[in-house]
Amino acid sequence: MNDNLHEADGQEQFESQEDVVVKNQSAQDVIDDSNAEENEDDSISDKHDIPLLDYEPMSMEDLVAELDNLVKNHKVMAIKDHVEEIRKAFMNHYHHLLDQKRDEFNAENQDENVEFEYHFPLKSKFDAVYDDYKTKRNNHYNQLQKNLKHNLQKRTELIEELKNLVDNTDESLTIADMFKKLNDIREQWKSAGAIPRDKYNIVWNNYHFHVERFYDLIHLDKEARDQDFKLNLEQKLAIIERGKELLKESDIAKAFRELQLLHRVWKEEIGPVAREQREAIWNEFSDITKQMHDKREAFFANVKAREEDNLVNKNNIIRAIDALGNEEISSHNGWQNQIKKMEALREQFLKFGQILKMLVTIILIDYTK
Repeated sequence: MNDNLHEADGQEQFESQEDVVVKNQSAQDVIDDSNAEENEDDSISDKHDIPLLDYEPMSMEDLVAELDNLVKNHKVMAIKDHVEEIRKAFMNHYHHLLDQKRDEFNAENQDENVEFEYHFPLKSKFDAVYDDYKTKRNNHYNQLQKNLKHNLQKRTELIEELKNLVDNTDESLTIADMFKKLNDIREQWKSAGAIPRDKYNIVWNNYHFHVERFYDLIHLDKEARDQDFKLNLEQKLAIIERGKELLKESDIAKAFRELQLLHRVWKEEIGPVAREQREAIWNEFSDITKQMHDKREAFFANVKAREEDNLVNKNNIIRAIDALGNEEISSHNGWQNQIKKMEALREQFLKFGQILKMLVTIILIDYTK
């Protein structure tokens, strides 16, 4: 098994993995990928508790204050999306301000030998806070990398220990001794810490395989085995019932996050059930997961449709801004009128909501160039 395990390559690997968009995933794939990501860095899960605001209409002063608050009071990976949205909004405002100041400068200075310069202290403050965030993020990645490597080694050792327990031929070990050893391995497994996301499923499957072997291939005391199976079945049936309740939740994102947690508990904290019941209860839980996945997909389809409408409207405004830039202005009043028209278009631009994230950068470049 160790031959197939390799160390992650640092921050670049983390970021490249997060940028990959996987299409046509099954419901279980989505759950597994989300759990693997949050297992790798559990601070990511905290982002759900921090509201992602509509930063675009906020003033630059408020954006700097919000960024400073997030960087000082929250885990660096929990605010990654928030920070990037704040940065986009701030730079959007900043470029607009530069354009406005440049237009005012040109209206008041006809000497072509005088170059436009503008110093904005708030931009320096923003840069300082953003640099602080990047430093914390890099330190976090470096420490995380060390932890993931250590935890992966620990889990690999526990799997080997479990495998040896199952294959043990020492007849002096009683059933009670073996169960005690299994429970000790389970407790160490729960506290072993995060591992690289690309190893999460294969390592868990390996561990789970040997746990099932413990029950299926070793002639254990039937009463003790059946009691353990019964307890595990009760816990998994409770998870199924909670999953059914989540299908009725109106907050799809919240319901999906809890279902994701239920999968982690199912896989990582509860042992197997009797072999004749395993497929039936897993299929029932999988069906609930598929229904939740379908609801989530429908929700995002509606969001995408709204964002596409916003994209059309914002592109129309960009074309109007381009038209303004092509008009010839020969007087101070003309420049003042252009500035007012530009400000009105900007206000319209900000009124429309979010657009498709993959197009945000393109739109901002067109809007601010």
